[in-house]
Amino acid sequence: MLVALALSGCIPIPAALPPAKAALAFGAAIGNPVPSPFDGTPLSEVEPVMVGRIGVTPQAMWPEQHRRPIELDGGYLFHVFTNERRHNRNRHGAYLGLSVLAGDFWLGGNWRARIVLRGSADYFVMQSYPGDGGGASWSIGFEAADYVEHASDAANPPLLGLAAGELGIGVELFGGFHTVGGADYGTVGLALTGRWPGTLGVVLIPLTGSL
Repeated sequence: MLVALALSGCIPIPAALPPAKAALAFGAAIGNPVPSPFDGTPLSEVEPVMVGRIGVTPQAMWPEQHRRPIELDGGYLFHVFTNERRHNRNRHGAYLGLSVLAGDFWLGGNWRARIVLRGSADYFVMQSYPGDGGGASWSIGFEAADYVEHASDAANPPLLGLAAGELGIGVELFGGFHTVGGADYGTVGLALTGRWPGTLGVVLIPLTGSL
């Protein structure tokens, strides 16, 4: 079948993604994220930092969970320092999060607006220095989400397969406190969030023309 699609003028690309939610923020790190003996920088500074995460949200697969009172998610997160003196202090890790629904409003159709309180346990390893550690982060967020369920065939590109889950966009005010590499620091900022549904199938990329 994949060969036939290619011969018909489309490049089939396999797609198997779980339902997920991502957040990306530019905020501030308060305190020296690495002990000063590493590079001699002073303590108690405020530095710009990019904070992000992407996690799997399995409950979003089912429409009856569209108003779920709690949500579990887990995945990858990072802190990237944008100051050139600290760019080699970047750290990457994993998290396990729990969100609680604080407010829910119907927007029409399958769209709902939510106010969500979230907390997570975080684990980090350093990118360029030895050391690891962890901490906790929390946020209050607002998002609008639509439940989608889509099945298609070769006559209905660009997805040949199934998609189910939530499409959403939102914002959240976040903070955190971590001890990594023997040093304490906090984070604070404003993040944009997004959701996408789980997919299973192939995406059809046309060789010429438009879909």
